[in-house]
Parts: sequence; structure tokens; C-alpha cells
Amino acid sequence: MTAATIIQAAADHGVVLTVVDAKLTFDAPPGALTDELRALLRQHKAAIVAHLTGATTGMTATEETAFRRSCAFIGEHDEELIDDSLERCRVDPAALAYFLTRSLEVPQPIADDRHPCNQCANLNGGGRCVAAQRGDIDAPSRYSPHPTVLRRCAAYVARDG
Repeated sequence: MTAATIIQAAADHGVVLTVVDAKLTFDAPPGALTDELRALLRQHKAAIVAHLTGATTGMTATEETAFRRSCAFIGEHDEELIDDSLERCRVDPAALAYFLTRSLEVPQPIADDRHPCNQCANLNGGGRCVAAQRGDIDAPSRYSPHPTVLRRCAAYVARDG
């Protein structure tokens, strides 16, 4: 749950949450503060205080992307849990630093260095590979590659324009 939904749930029960001297306080009719609501308030206290006071550290789009990649890498797909953790990172610099450090452990995607032959200067007008004719690659001299299939080729030269 986000801080906003917890604050709304408290209000729905007649509980008014405020921050006094950086501490979360409440005013509630007898019996309105259930054990479940009390547990939510304890668990999300820092986020609720930050939400009520408008104090957030913020999180860049790049940091959020790194956080989400880290979650996917460890198999975490529970959106509610991810949202709670993101909210915590926005208000708690130590939590943000922890998760960003952990995100560095996620392997980076390998750059795709393949190109279609129709983008290579070695493909002549007849559809034959000039690099194969010269013996620059291991292929028959009359090699006619499929022009749009992605390949890794040591003889690839970007076509002008």
C-alpha cells in the first residue's frame, strides 16, 4: 500500500493523521484504530510522515528503471511490494542508496552488434557479398546473404547515408 492509500484508509475509519515535531500523531474515535490499521501505520510510518509533510528525496527516472530491473532480475513481480519499496526509496535516502547499490549487481544487457546485410557497404547491387569474394569472411565467393537477417560479421562496414 502507498502512503496515500493508508492515509485514506485511516480517514475512512475516522482517524486523522498529522505530523507534530516530525512524529506521526493521530486523533481517532474509540475503536477506530484497528490492529490492522495500527500495523500499517507502524510499517509505513516514514513514508506517511514524508507524504504528509511533502518531504521526499525524489528518484530519477534512471534510478527507478534500475530499481525495477533489479526487481525483475530477482523475480520480484508483486506490483504492490514494488510500489511500497519505491515509495520508501523516495523518502528514505538510505533505502535509495541500498537499492541502487543492489541494482549494480544486475547484469547489464549485452549490446546487439548484429546488422542486416542490406545496411553493409560490402553488399553489391546484385545481392552478393563483396567481402566473401575478397576472402575476408569464411563464405563462398558467390555468397548471397539474406539482406534483412541480422548477423555478426567481421567484415561489416556501414553503408553511407
